Amino acid sequence: MSKTTCTKHLTEGEVADLLSISRWTLRQWRLQNKGPICRKIGSNVRYPVPDLNQWLDDQPQLGSTV
Repeated sequence: MSKTTCTKHLTEGEVADLLSISRWTLRQWRLQNKGPICRKIGSNVRYPVPDLNQWLDDQPQLGSTV
């Protein structure tokens, strides 16, 4: 049997607010496999916080680092 740990999950609305984007944009990203990893829990879409943080870290940064 695999070992599963319980992780905090955010709702679609919470992630959209956090990223300052619309829910529609987040849904489009999900359908295009462009956005953060999500899971279906019943009929609900949820975003595990560690996966969201990793996705944010993986996004390119703009501007100077000087």
